[in-house]
Amino acid sequence: MVFERYDFREGQLDTVYRYTLAYECEVYSSITGVWENIGHVPCVPMYLHLSPFSCGHVFVGGKIYWLSSLDDEALQENRGILMAEIVGNSEGAILSVDLEGRFEVIQLSLYEGDQKEEDMITQATYLINLQGCLSVVILHPEHMDVWIRKGSGENVSWILLCQDTTPVGPSVTMTWF
Repeated sequence: MVFERYDFREGQLDTVYRYTLAYECEVYSSITGVWENIGHVPCVPMYLHLSPFSCGHVFVGGKIYWLSSLDDEALQENRGILMAEIVGNSEGAILSVDLEGRFEVIQLSLYEGDQKEEDMITQATYLINLQGCLSVVILHPEHMDVWIRKGSGENVSWILLCQDTTPVGPSVTMTWF
């Protein structure tokens, strides 16, 4: 992520300083008792800075998965990769790392056609391990979708497993006591 500080001097806006944060990942070995740096993280996990005490990861099939943040700060350059170019017009992205320390960014393209803001991943989107498969639960204003990732290699696809209404929405009256 790139951070800049500006100052207004003599009628002009000047950059006072500029620095870049590159996130790295370390893995702890309980056998050796040592932390090993496995390299730069290609994008920022969502819960890293939005909700640092939440458990936003899931372990499925030998990999750990996180939702990737799509806020403006996370769209800044990190290791020369611009997240906006990776994500494109998709709803978001998932970051994974395997047991050998290899990272992968999975582009989410669940909904066809023009994307609505409610189709994007948010803090109300969750990754789960469902039947041994990576799955995404997306809470919309009036309903929820559960998507499951099936297949391997080039034959991977997201399948809408279920869709149901949620108890919160314009048709529900909230009563406060």
